[in-house]
Amino acid sequence: MRTLLTSSSRGFWDRAVDGQTVTLIHQEDAAQALGLDWVDDHAKFQDPNAPRDSHRPSAYRIAELLGSLRGEGRPVADFLRRLTFTVLLGDNDAHAKNLAILHLPGRSVLADVYDAVPDLFQDGRIDYNLALAIDGSFDHRRISTAHLIREAERWNALGTGEPEQIVTATLADFAKALDHVTVPPGVPAATAAQLAWNVERLQAGGEIGERPRGYRRRRRRS
Repeated sequence: MRTLLTSSSRGFWDRAVDGQTVTLIHQEDAAQALGLDWVDDHAKFQDPNAPRDSHRPSAYRIAELLGSLRGEGRPVADFLRRLTFTVLLGDNDAHAKNLAILHLPGRSVLADVYDAVPDLFQDGRIDYNLALAIDGSFDHRRISTAHLIREAERWNALGTGEPEQIVTATLADFAKALDHVTVPPGVPAATAAQLAWNVERLQAGGEIGERPRGYRRRRRRS
């Protein structure tokens, strides 16, 4: 799973640059692809009060859309990786406009990850409801590995046992990254600790819950 860091939330994944030549790539975000209301800023979020509202997105609807794409690539599997990453990161702003599809010659793929921020750990932005429910749960604290696997199994778009394999591998990759990447200056220690707590809880099979004040991250360098 690739991420893109730019000064713009849209980045540059929707264009190819060759010297002085810039070629735009046909792209649309999931909200556009689902035909959601582009004027209503709330329409890009699933509604906790009406989770089956057909005018709002859901993980199921997005997976169904991605499963209909033609050509090589595995966008549904990539979407499950991103959904797992969203939970690990604590990103409650991963709505339908923050997932984009690139339409390339003969195939369609997911664009690189963009606008992914651990909002749940920023002062003044702590709202535990995720943008999309996972196995019926919006509350980030109630999410477990089992929720992610059951959610993906309902899509009926992946092979037998594949949801568990994808989620497990994504957790392992995330844990490895935490152990080998130096935390950038300015990032609060509590944020790094929360990321470690999230992955430890999910790998242990429990719900994320709330991190104890005295919790300290255990590094596991190989």
